[in-house]
Amino acid sequence: MKHIIYNITNMPRRKRSKKIDESDSDDSDSDDEYSDLIKIGGDILTDINYKVLAILFLICIIIMSDVFIMHVLSKSKDAVSGTNTTTKGTFLQIASICLGYVVSDFMVKNKII
Repeated sequence: MKHIIYNITNMPRRKRSKKIDESDSDDSDSDDEYSDLIKIGGDILTDINYKVLAILFLICIIIMSDVFIMHVLSKSKDAVSGTNTTTKGTFLQIASICLGYVVSDFMVKNKII
């Protein structure tokens, strides 16, 4: 056990593969990690397709509503039990959301919306 702890504590620190700025070599690693985190977060937020996100949100609100369950899913055999969906009804809701996503993504990519 002592040997394992010794090996872990004496492991060399990992080197960064790419230096952010040569002049900031005296800064601590925590500043670089903070800068990297902000850059990654910014990249994630700029890659989101907000039109598709908004359409998908509206599709989910419609499909999860009681109106959709009572007027659409109730027409399918064994999809609704009382006012709740069964496993089959939940599967149909999820399939409808996926189909809505594919259609909305297609429409946004082809600049229909």
